[in-house]
Amino acid sequence: MATTKIWKVQKRLDHVINYATNEEKTKNIYSKYEMDEFNSIRQVMTYATNPDKTEKQFYTTGINCEIEDAVKQMQFVKIFYGKENGILAFHAYQSFNEGEVTPEIAHEIGVKLANEMWGDRFQVVVSTHLNTKHLHNHFVINSVSFKDGKKYYSNFTNTALLRKTSDEICEEYGLSALKEKTCKSGINFENFYKKSMRDSDYYKFAKEDIDYAIEHSWTYKEFLKRLKEMGYEVYFRANKISVRMHPHKRNIRIERAFGEEYSIENIQNKICSRYPSREEVIKLKNL
Repeated sequence: MATTKIWKVQKRLDHVINYATNEEKTKNIYSKYEMDEFNSIRQVMTYATNPDKTEKQFYTTGINCEIEDAVKQMQFVKIFYGKENGILAFHAYQSFNEGEVTPEIAHEIGVKLANEMWGDRFQVVVSTHLNTKHLHNHFVINSVSFKDGKKYYSNFTNTALLRKTSDEICEEYGLSALKEKTCKSGINFENFYKKSMRDSDYYKFAKEDIDYAIEHSWTYKEFLKRLKEMGYEVYFRANKISVRMHPHKRNIRIERAFGEEYSIENIQNKICSRYPSREEVIKLKNL
């Protein structure tokens, strides 16, 4: 099980990153500071990549940027698009239960989460901290997209997407996922997640393509072949299918996104129930 949260960084980017990477910072600052007090990018980055928390930065990864020059590269994007003011970055974390994962797996999950959430448009630094009983990942996300100059917004929909994507990846690794419940504020993030699926052209077109592949395939093997011919990468984990279409970096876990009727077993049953005789003919030809 992993919990997630995200904050905005509104002041100096360099302070956030410097604080995160400062080798002098050996203590656990949670006892003194609240996370939203990291109000500059360098400060957050320094904390996130602190070698004393990450085993000499072995568990740090830059996505669309280099760790050593992450601040400069993020600032360059802001200058290039003329968006140096306002929210400068976002600082998120993903925390695991005690003893639930190894540092390697925690970092691998964090990198996958960052790639799926932000990797197609934003620069991200991912760092796995080992200095507490609960291994946890930190993410420093540039607020301005290197691709189009548009800003990232941490609204209810994106927060729901962060939580759900984290749950999906954790489930693939055999970890438990948080059971959805209404927050004290009355917000049900499940509803925002479902709305994001309905409003996403990526998900909408993927579902249409999957339905087409099912309808025009004689066998399950041919179904997978058709998806690949249509440009999808197909992945299997925990006996479930995920697909991804370039240039997107988000995996669509089709059973979770579109319902139980898109499980491997139900897709196989749907194809075979339509063409049982054809299935037998193919088997005989292969003898």
